[in-house]
Amino acid sequence: MPLWTQPCLTSEETYQTVLGNVRGLLKKNPDADFISITQNDGDGGACKCDNCRAINEAEESEMGTMLHFVNRIAEELGDEYPNVLFDTFAYRFTRKPPKNIRPAKNVVVRLCSIECCFRHPLDDCDVTPAHDNVESFAKNLREWTAIAPNLFIWNYTTNFTNFPVLFLNIEALRKDVEFFARNDVNGVFEQGNIASLNGEFGELKGYILARLLWDPYMSKETYAQYIREFIQDFYGAGAKYIEEYLKMVLDNSKDAHFGIYFDDPTQYVYIRECQTELVGKQEFVRRGNKLFDAAESAAEDDITLANVRRSRIQLMDYMDFTIRAKIEAAQSEEEKQALKETLVENNEKRFMYMRCYNVTHNHEFHNFESLSDPDYETHCLLWKCPGE
Repeated sequence: MPLWTQPCLTSEETYQTVLGNVRGLLKKNPDADFISITQNDGDGGACKCDNCRAINEAEESEMGTMLHFVNRIAEELGDEYPNVLFDTFAYRFTRKPPKNIRPAKNVVVRLCSIECCFRHPLDDCDVTPAHDNVESFAKNLREWTAIAPNLFIWNYTTNFTNFPVLFLNIEALRKDVEFFARNDVNGVFEQGNIASLNGEFGELKGYILARLLWDPYMSKETYAQYIREFIQDFYGAGAKYIEEYLKMVLDNSKDAHFGIYFDDPTQYVYIRECQTELVGKQEFVRRGNKLFDAAESAAEDDITLANVRRSRIQLMDYMDFTIRAKIEAAQSEEEKQALKETLVENNEKRFMYMRCYNVTHNHEFHNFESLSDPDYETHCLLWKCPGE
C-alpha cells in the first residue's frame, strides 16, 4: 500500500488480515494490556468505496468506518483478552466523533491535536495554523468525552519541521493538562522530539510535563516555582539570564499563533514595541545575545556551559532568518556581502555547537551526524548528508 493511503475498512479481507495480526501480536506478548489499531498517517481521508462512503456519510464523520472496524475486533477478541484495551486514533479526518456509533467499553479513542495553535491553551484558542475547515479541538474533546468510556490525548510539544526553533508553549501546557483532567481524559501522551537533544527548551518542558501529569490541577504559582527550580539547577549561575530570555520570548509572542510545522520563528516572536518587524527582530537578537553571553560567562562548569550553549542554538536559528531578512532589505552589494559573512559566521558556530552538544537532527526524520562540511550560506534545514 502506498505511503499515506488508507485501507478499505469494509473489506472482509482487510478485517481478517488485521484481526490475525492483532491476535498474533497478543499471543506473542501475553502480558500486553494495550494494542493500537489505527489509521495510517496522512490527511488524504478514508477509503471512498461505496460501502465505506455510505457508512461515513451516515455517521457524518470518516471515523464511522474506523470505529466500526475497531469495535468489531475488540468484540471478537474481548473474551479471549479481557484485560486488553484496543486503541485507535481520532486524528485529522477521523477527529470528529461519529453521529451514531459508540466506542466499545474496551476501546480507547486517542484524540490528536495536530492542527491546533500551541502558543495558547487548547480550550481558549480555536485557530488552526496552516489548516482549513477544522472544527474546534475543545468542542471535539467534549463531544468525545460524552460518548467514549476511555479517552486518551495525543498532544504535541515541539516543531517537527525545525527542531531547534523557538517553540514556546510553556504558558499553555499547564492549562492544557488541567483541561484534559477536568474533561475526564484517562491518559495523555505528550509528543516531543525523541530523535535527539534539540537546542530548544525540550529538557525544561519534559520536566514540567512530568510534574503536570502527576498533578494536573497544579496552581499557577507551583508551576512557576517548578520552572524556576529547573532553570536554576540546569543552567547554574546563568539561570537568571535564561529566565529573562524566556520571559522576553513569552512577552513578545502573546498574539502569535503557531502550529507544529513552520520554518521561521521570526514571524511569531520579535520585540513588539519596535517601529517595524525587522527592527523588532534585530532588537530581539541583540537582547538575546546579550543574555546568552552573560549566561555562558556565568557557567561554573562544563555541564552548565553545555546546557546554556545547547539552548542558545534556538537563538542562532532565529539569527539566520533575521540576517536573511536584512540581506533582502540591504541597499548595496557591500552591505549584502558583509551580512552574508555574518550569516556564515553564525552558521559555522551553530554547526559547532550542534556537533559538540549532541544535536543530531535538524528536523523530523533527518539525522545529519554524517555531515562534516555543510554549506553555511544555506539554512540548517537545507543541510544534506553525503548521498542525499
